[in-house]
Amino acid sequence: MNKRSWIMIGLTVILALTLAACGGNKETPTAEPVEKAGQPEQAAKPTTAPSPTEAPQPTEPPQPTATPVPDETDLDLSSRDSGLDQLQSYRVTWRAEWKSTEPGKTDAGFWDWLEEFTSEPVKARHVAMKAPDSNDATKISVFEWWQIGDTLYMRSGDSQECIAITSEENASNLEQGVFNAGMLGDIQGAKYVGRETVNGVATKHYRYTKVSALIVGGGVSQGETWIAVDGGYAVKDVVSWTGGSGFLGLGGDAKGDGSWTWELSNINQPLEITAPEECSTDEIDLPLMPVTKEKTRFGNMISYKTVGTVAEAVQFYKDELEAAGWTPDGEPTQADDLVMLNYAKDKQKLSVMINGTEGDVTVILNLTE
Repeated sequence: MNKRSWIMIGLTVILALTLAACGGNKETPTAEPVEKAGQPEQAAKPTTAPSPTEAPQPTEPPQPTATPVPDETDLDLSSRDSGLDQLQSYRVTWRAEWKSTEPGKTDAGFWDWLEEFTSEPVKARHVAMKAPDSNDATKISVFEWWQIGDTLYMRSGDSQECIAITSEENASNLEQGVFNAGMLGDIQGAKYVGRETVNGVATKHYRYTKVSALIVGGGVSQGETWIAVDGGYAVKDVVSWTGGSGFLGLGGDAKGDGSWTWELSNINQPLEITAPEECSTDEIDLPLMPVTKEKTRFGNMISYKTVGTVAEAVQFYKDELEAAGWTPDGEPTQADDLVMLNYAKDKQKLSVMINGTEGDVTVILNLTE
């Protein structure tokens, strides 16, 4: 698998499903007065005296129905991740597995998802995903990436080669992680069970019997969810289903069953996110024009924008590269506002692509061995 293809895999995001929320309270019935236990009615006299060995049995008064407290109302929830963006750190684990069967064929699959997020000392997140390889079900496909400040590190495929992408936009885009609980679909008519502490968080526990058909491919489903008392976000969600076509409908027309467990932990706890040592961020010793903006590094390729003209940028690189010992490798090529320069030094080759109009120039440097 080449770099471009698995990079695209890593940048693919899943789906979000929402519906409106509502709730209600039950009306408290009024208890009817009850005759005093053991007292005979005035209009009827007993015809036979009660046996001396039989004592009159007291009548139990009916118990009034308690007025429900707010916790006891049904839960309709369209967004389980409301409030996650207020947390300083957390860890999400999501394990889903399913099996679908059709005549002569049985398919099974799973999804293991891990996401970690922290805002201190710098914003960072780590995502790891494991699933059966789409080309060979006997193999496990692993995709993993880290975003720390303005740098994104990714690795995937059999080689697990790691590359780094540095961009000024990365840091500003790093808010909440790729995964959010809204991807689990909405909850409708969940019944209140009680209050419980889950992963150190005070929660309200609910049970429900409806999950989005887009998530579990139809069938009969049942689930339990634990919602944070403060914040309203999901802390834990457990779902099982049968008769559907599999997780996210991946089983096609076949019928089967499956389950998932989604869990939020390490909430506002110290969490250190670091990239593996093999993910290099060494600086590339190449000249950049004095005014640079929108700088991005993808492995050994650097792109940025600068002010001035294409001709000024071409002259800058001719002067700077030759002064640093780079030798021209062929003649420059030009087409309209695009100029290509090629240089060589030791065993390295460098291509310089300069494109743009006056005042807005893009430079791309690509270094290869």
